[in-house]
Amino acid sequence: MSTIPTALAPDTSTRCNVRSDRSVCIDSPTSIYLTDRIPLHLTQVNQSAPNNRTTRRIWHWPNILGIDAALIAVCWQQHFAGTGMGLGAIVVLALSVWLTYMADRLLDVRHRAPEDLLSFRHRFAQHQSHRLWQIWWGILIVAISSALCLLSVTQLRNGVGLLILCLLYTFSNQHWAERFFPKELCVALIFVGGTIIFIENPPIGLWQDGLALACLCTCNCLLIARKEHAVDHALRIRSLSTLPHLSTGVYLFTGLVGLTISPVVLLPWACLMLLRLGQKYIHGENFRILADCVLLLGPFSSRIL
Repeated sequence: MSTIPTALAPDTSTRCNVRSDRSVCIDSPTSIYLTDRIPLHLTQVNQSAPNNRTTRRIWHWPNILGIDAALIAVCWQQHFAGTGMGLGAIVVLALSVWLTYMADRLLDVRHRAPEDLLSFRHRFAQHQSHRLWQIWWGILIVAISSALCLLSVTQLRNGVGLLILCLLYTFSNQHWAERFFPKELCVALIFVGGTIIFIENPPIGLWQDGLALACLCTCNCLLIARKEHAVDHALRIRSLSTLPHLSTGVYLFTGLVGLTISPVVLLPWACLMLLRLGQKYIHGENFRILADCVLLLGPFSSRIL
């Protein structure tokens, strides 16, 4: 992979912050690029993180706003339920997923220097943090009200249990990420838990499909984290993606699970493996979008076939 090109000399409207180990030029709150002396661990960020030459496109915004994960969760929930879910379960799941992802993102960017934020979603979260926190608290009130009014007692009890797990994850990730935290596995398990927790009459094979989705989501998280290694390095995050042999084992195990237990994950798994083979040709932001989109192939293909 080629190193990041040295930025062109800034004009008079650009301000530069020079540190002992690098120079960072900022011409807007969301446009940050490195010049002159670049630390060794950031010399390959051109394919794994956006720079000043990468423009935010319309397809980046679902991820930047955190709504892509909620959409994927609802689609898998509908797939698992078979006959469809009530409106209350759909609304509460979508809002809960958004709240979890956005809170994690907003906490990640606290007290971070702008030049350490190499992804669109982190830059946006920091630049709009005050407004996003206001929206977050408003959405939390809506989610709690919807749960109390629209969920059954069983669904509400299960939801409280999942909420406790989400809080434990957020606390653990924020306190241990710089040392080591299996973020990818935890995210996958919580995500799958959310898709099945509100199903009151689980169909036959739900837990097998849930296991398969957990493996698939772990693959997705590992693949993205490996691609965005510069992003995590700048944020001083150490997770399972730093163990390449483990990642390979998870990829192979997921394929085996798809072949033997739950064929619904085979198509998205195969697409993830194709993305893995061609990742050096895909920019980091686009790679993340594609890796998330292929997760939708599971529930969609099951309805077609």
